[in-house]
Amino acid sequence: MTRYVLMTMLLAVPLAAAPAKHSLSFTKLWTHGHRAEGQVSEIPAFDHKTSTIWVAGVVGVDVLDAATGTLVEHIDVTGYGLVNSVAIHNGLAALAIEAAPDRRLPGVVVFYDTRTRQPIGDPVTVGALPDMLTFTHDGSRLLVANEATPNPIADAPYTLTQDPPGTVSIIDVETRTV
Repeated sequence: MTRYVLMTMLLAVPLAAAPAKHSLSFTKLWTHGHRAEGQVSEIPAFDHKTSTIWVAGVVGVDVLDAATGTLVEHIDVTGYGLVNSVAIHNGLAALAIEAAPDRRLPGVVVFYDTRTRQPIGDPVTVGALPDMLTFTHDGSRLLVANEATPNPIADAPYTLTQDPPGTVSIIDVETRTV
């Protein structure tokens, strides 16, 4: 009988001690409107070292002050191609850039120092149309999903004359080798 009463009391305690439901609310802090022609918002990444948000958007990356949304700098990457993604780890930004004008060709990953916003080293060649990238937890490797596509430019009809394979590239961050 004592065991039964004890079990009943233990089961009743969590119900009686359940916290009241909390509502979830959000507050808009700021909005940023791109100024560079052709710039869009594709992928954002936060850099805790500089308290900036890097927004990849086709013709480059807008680096924004995280507190105010103010444009710190626009990094034009059109000399490499068109940027699809950005990832940041420990002050190092990686940009996935598709080949232009023919995105069926191999793309590149370009590394930037988040403090100076300057490129570090040479671009690393990866597969066709690198579309997403992420650092491993320890930052020693960068994983790149190369989407590939049978059309040479975005929004062009698909043609199967040259259909590159979709691939994954793994970059050793220290040596910059695939």
